[in-house]
Amino acid sequence: KFAGSEDEYFKLNFLGLQLCAELLDVECTWSESRIADLVAKRGPSLLVGSYHNFGRMLNRTELKDVFQRCMLSGAAAIAKVVVKAEAREDNWTVQEVGKATTPDSAFIGLCLGEAGKLSRVLNQVMCPSMHPSLAPGAPGQMSVTELLETRQTLGLMGT
Repeated sequence: KFAGSEDEYFKLNFLGLQLCAELLDVECTWSESRIADLVAKRGPSLLVGSYHNFGRMLNRTELKDVFQRCMLSGAAAIAKVVVKAEAREDNWTVQEVGKATTPDSAFIGLCLGEAGKLSRVLNQVMCPSMHPSLAPGAPGQMSVTELLETRQTLGLMGT
């Protein structure tokens, strides 16, 4: 999550638009008017509407609301929600709510921590992973090798 000010955040995002970034991650918790301005000026860049809550798991109603906000009023190509898993079932909940809330769009639903590792296996769009020789960049992150081996073992390749 961006640690700077809202002005700094949007300055960097507008720079991304000027440089014709293919994808631009837009945190949905910032000012709606600033987001609308960014959306209006996005040009060819695709937007990933995102939400991060590193402190807790959201209930189904909250998840639905957040996935809807991440669609940026229909302007987002992808909705991304990242929460902290409290139980293994949270992985399925995030995937189920994401699929139900964004049926005509792509979504990324990730849970952090050891309890959230399964969400990385179940996630089907732009799943964050790393090279096997690198340390995880986020709690529960898996190497590309681990991810593919787990998916193959569970029969999830190509789904």
